[in-house]
Order: sequence, then C-alpha cells, then structure tokens
Amino acid sequence: MSLTLKLRSLAAAGLLVFLPAVTFAANQIAIEGRVAVGNVTAGETVYNKSTAAKTDEIVKVQVWYHNKEEATSNKVATNLKVKIDMPTQAGKVQTIKGAISSDNSNTVTDQATVNLALDRSNLEYIPGSVQFRHNTGTNEAPNWVTDNLGANGDQIVNGGIVLGNLNPCFNYEANVTILARVKTNAVSLTKQVRIKGETTWKTENVAKAGDTLEYQIRWKNEGNVTLNDVLIGDNMPANLTYVKGSTKVANGLHPEGLAIPNNDNVVNGGINVGNYESGAGGVLLFQAVVDPSLKAGEHTFKNVGLVKAGGQIVYNTAITKVTVAATSTPTPTPTTKPTTTPKPSTTVTPTPVTPVTPTTPTTPGLPQTGVEGAAAGLLGTGGLTYAGYFYRKSKKSLVSALRNVIK
Repeated sequence: MSLTLKLRSLAAAGLLVFLPAVTFAANQIAIEGRVAVGNVTAGETVYNKSTAAKTDEIVKVQVWYHNKEEATSNKVATNLKVKIDMPTQAGKVQTIKGAISSDNSNTVTDQATVNLALDRSNLEYIPGSVQFRHNTGTNEAPNWVTDNLGANGDQIVNGGIVLGNLNPCFNYEANVTILARVKTNAVSLTKQVRIKGETTWKTENVAKAGDTLEYQIRWKNEGNVTLNDVLIGDNMPANLTYVKGSTKVANGLHPEGLAIPNNDNVVNGGINVGNYESGAGGVLLFQAVVDPSLKAGEHTFKNVGLVKAGGQIVYNTAITKVTVAATSTPTPTPTTKPTTTPKPSTTVTPTPVTPVTPTTPTTPGLPQTGVEGAAAGLLGTGGLTYAGYFYRKSKKSLVSALRNVIK
C-alpha cells in the first residue's frame, strides 16, 4: 500500500495537532501545508511527523499543501513554489524542512524528523525521485494524476521548484514527495597480536623479552558508502622495535597477502591501503621485537591501531605482558677455622733406681722358643662413579608467512 496522507479527514475529525509556521500580509491568499515522513523500507503506510530508519533504508518525505480560500472565491495562488531543505550533517536526528509559498500568498514552513540508528549516518536525497500529485481536472470532475518530475524535479532540494497555480478548495489540494536513503560512513577495526610462530591471534597475550611479536590490524566497511583512501596506522610503544620490511596487506585483491617491503610507515603516520566498497575490508600485518634487555619487573605493552576513513577515526588495542625476573648474586659465607685446645704439658718425674744386690751367678739355660705373631693390614679401596647426561631440544622450522585470508 502506498503512503497516503488523509489530511482532510483528520481536519474534519479535529485531530490535526501540528501548527506550521505561517506568515500573512494584507490581501494575501491563505494557504496551508505540512511536511511529514514515512519509512517505506519498514512498510509504513501513513506519514508522520517523525520516523526511525537504519542504514540503507529509504524514507519518503511528503510536502502537502492546500488553498484555504472558498471554492467560489476565484482566489488563485500563482506560481506556487515548494522547497525542501535536506540535512547536510551526519547525526542520529535528521531534520527535514519544507517551505510553501507563491507570488500572492503567505509562506508556510514546517519540518519533520528522522531518527537514525548511528550518529555517523545522514539522509541523502535520491536524484530523480520527485513525484507531484495534483488535480488536472475541475472542481466538479477531479482528475488526479501523479507526475514523475525526473531530473527537473531535483531543483526542489536546490532552491525550490515552481509547480504552477493553486486553485481554492480541497479538490485542488496537492503534494510533492521525494525519497532519501540513509547513508552511513562506518568502519570497524580489530587489533590482535601473537608470538611469531603461533597460530592463534589474541587481543592480549604473554611474551618474553626478545620475542618477536606479530600484529594484525583488520578493518571492514560496515556502512553503505564507499570509503576512499583508507589509512591504517599503529602507535608503537617504547621497548618494542618494528621489524623493517615486515608490513604486509591482504584484501579482496590479494587474499594471500601482498608484501610492502619499502613502506614501513605503518608506525610512522600510517599507510594508505586504498578504497573499499560496502562490506569490503582487509588486514594489515607487521612484526615487532620485544627489547631483550628489559629491566626486571612487570611490563605491559599497549599497542594501539587505528583506521581513518570517511571522516572518522576508529581505534583498537592489543596488549602484551612481559615479566622479567630479577637476577640475584649469592653472598659468600665466611669460613671459620676450627679452634684447637692446646694440650697441657706433662712433667715426667724420674723413678728412683734401686741398686741391684749382687747374686751368685748361675748357668744360663737354653732360650725358650715360641710362635711369633705377625700383624697384617687390610687396605680397602673404594671407587666413586658418576653418570653424565645431556638434554637435546629439537625445534621445528616455524612458518611465518603472515597469511590471512579475508572472509
């Protein structure tokens, strides 16, 4: 069902609550009008003073007007002109203004609003969409027609368009409609990191001093406006050193990745990665080395990536944490010599010798013989044995092609 605004019925029912601005002068013909909107993509069938719309949805704007003079008065508004002012700035609230005037009537101004989902969105007039519904017959025998004004109608949003004379009576009421699409400059950004050789990307990881980190900055055009000259950059923190020649870009034209050995500006102002239509995107990859001589302690590297496109800048962050243990030097223990207690000196008292009393000599007997004892010493030898071992660690070659197929 097409959008139809039955203002006459509403007026008869006393339900018109809007009061458009009207200016009068003496002997002017009295005209009235109103601006209203409807979301045709969402299936709305009645014009209202406001509506809501999302990216790429189409809104229909109607300017309705009527000569309020008596049908038999012959008071005709000559060279009636309709002008629509479309909003020019992005924002969630889009205000559409309309003005109706003629050579010999008052001027009526009114407005309607469209509430958008994103503040980066705006309404954009669709060229050639102007339609003019009016009565080409008589008061007694109306002939309602709807004319598509084509390219000539585009003047309605550029100063206004004259739509002819306006006779009195509701049988000569008329309206002009235009279409506007919700346009959005929207780009998303994801920043991730991994240690070189790993297969899993993370937004936060843990590394060691001296490790080589791989970073990826992924972007996508989330809007319905082509993004031209997309700029990708990175804010490299201290104690991380960019690996020259490591920058690589993958996108729809180069899904396996395209090396950019002579353009290391990703960490020095950014890289222009080209133009991207709605839904298109890419990924930029590069490497950095963690300072191998980091001081002992906890270190957090906050690496910020950015994309600049369509007048907006979007940031995202990857974090790497590095812990460096403190090295301790053992303090030598002083050696204490054992204390020796001197033995007390011994004084030997000579034993007095008793004189031998002479005896009568006797004949000496034969010497007595016996078994003599022999002492044998046993020498025990002990052997000390030790086992030596080694540990060999094999390391496979790590593939670091920085390959990332865009999905």
